[in-house]
Amino acid sequence: MTDTVRDEILGMRERHDLDTPLLVRRSRRQVVAGLIFGIVGVAAITAFARGSMQIPALLMGLVFLAVCLVLTVIELVDRRPRLILEREKLQWLPALGPMAWTAWPNIRSARISDTPYHSSTCWLELTLVSASGREREISVKLDRLTLDGDEVLEAIRVRAPHLRPTIGGEHDRPRP
Repeated sequence: MTDTVRDEILGMRERHDLDTPLLVRRSRRQVVAGLIFGIVGVAAITAFARGSMQIPALLMGLVFLAVCLVLTVIELVDRRPRLILEREKLQWLPALGPMAWTAWPNIRSARISDTPYHSSTCWLELTLVSASGREREISVKLDRLTLDGDEVLEAIRVRAPHLRPTIGGEHDRPRP
């Protein structure tokens, strides 16, 4: 966690500035880094293609590059928050559909689990409790965001102190 982000999150608690929602968006820097990685990969594939494979490799590389460019533009233009931490509730953007949300008292536990072999992706694992006492587990993908998993957990700690005994950051149970 960067010192600036940590100071901002902790400063919110000290200033009691929890009325201002914390908006977590996709990191533009990481999206562009993914595009650059794709460009380097396509360049390497086409550079090592020999003989009769040169034209098909170039065409496949150009198609792949075009898809990467379209997806990058979509991700850069879409500035919707992926996660919103407010005083009363937590909101997240699922893979499909509108923003989902739950009030802080409905969250029994929260923790972060890493995705193996992919450093910019982790999961926020939440245990939600309904009014009838029924529990359900949900997983929120935190992929290439402006905050890392530990920073998200710290922001949750600030807004939901009742989770302090149950909140975990042990990057232990990876998702498939």
